[in-house]
Amino acid sequence: AGLSTPKAADMMAMFSGCSSLKQVAGVSGLAASKAEQMFQGCSSLASLDLTGFDTSSAKSFTSMFMGC
Repeated sequence: AGLSTPKAADMMAMFSGCSSLKQVAGVSGLAASKAEQMFQGCSSLASLDLTGFDTSSAKSFTSMFMGC
């Protein structure tokens, strides 16, 4: 199953601290304006497909991948 969140405006720290998260795929409809710390601390993240992530309205990506 994929992840579709077309109405979410704030994805800040959505997966933050998920140290056992290994893969994110099948993302669609992501158009968040806030993506700070979204994957912060995801130290096991090895595969990330964000082709469905529309970054045109994002204002900040601060620390989005810190600790990965």
